[in-house]
Amino acid sequence: MLALLASAALWPQADSQTQTNDASHPYKPATLNRFRVSPGQMEANLIHKIMPVYPLKATENRIQGQVQLRVIVDKQGQVIDVKTVSGNPYLVAAATDAVQQWRYKPYLLKGKPVEAETTVMVNFNLAPAPASSSSPAAPSSTTAPSPGASPASAANPGSGSDSSPPPPGYPKVVMNRVRISAGVAESYLIHKVVPEYPEQARQSGIQGSVVLHAIIDKAGYIIELHPVSGNPMLVPAALDAVKQWRYSPYILNGDPVEMETTVSVDFYLANSTGVSIH
Repeated sequence: MLALLASAALWPQADSQTQTNDASHPYKPATLNRFRVSPGQMEANLIHKIMPVYPLKATENRIQGQVQLRVIVDKQGQVIDVKTVSGNPYLVAAATDAVQQWRYKPYLLKGKPVEAETTVMVNFNLAPAPASSSSPAAPSSTTAPSPGASPASAANPGSGSDSSPPPPGYPKVVMNRVRISAGVAESYLIHKVVPEYPEQARQSGIQGSVVLHAIIDKAGYIIELHPVSGNPMLVPAALDAVKQWRYSPYILNGDPVEMETTVSVDFYLANSTGVSIH
């Protein structure tokens, strides 16, 4: 009888100790395997990106703007949930359909993959409508062009023999090749391979940017790739990855043309892949 009473007297104390430990735990069990990651960090893990198709009704009504999405990426790098945070209803569906097809490298925490929650911004921009035409302008290739649509800045190149310099952002045409900015080329990118951080460079604490000069053929394949600048320990990894990239064809006056551009690959020592591209 005395043993039973002594044991019963200890029960409340054990319960109190358990409650104290639970209250001091910083996370609820349901959120232990998911972490909120900044858009910049997740962009560095992006290995396959589908560009949204500019909705025809939005183009006809000259609707543009930004769609903001909340995205959850599973341990394998697949998008498993997309929710709209803000954006014009004419644009939301196109942004959601594209982002659902994106693929990421698994986000690692202490060497183990975890789910990641992040924010994705998709910008839809239209170029100014041509003064000589009442038809809607093609979407600007800033962020979300229709596949095969050329930027409005290339709508009428080469007309006449005017030798004055083109306005800022206007593609320079060389025979059947156009020279375009890195930002415009990025909007045509449909398949991206992220470089592996060279182990020797990582161990030596080497980081920095590698700038590459690229020529892309009419079908969207890279046919020439040369380093412009960058640490010799980082250049081969950048070249090996970027030469596998694929682009949508760049259309000029109804015909595909070659593109000439630059690609910048940033290697930095961080928690995720350590590589970002722009």
